[in-house]
Amino acid sequence: VLIRDKAGSIIGAVGISGDTSDNDEAAAIAGIEAAGFTADPG
Repeated sequence: VLIRDKAGSIIGAVGISGDTSDNDEAAAIAGIEAAGFTADPG
């Protein structure tokens, strides 16, 4: 899942594995948003 700043620039990415793809993606999105950034699952 790409990490975007408030300007929309890509500043990084998160990958998670250990559950179903949907749950992994949801966990990544939750973490990114909790840190104050925007998640872009593509």
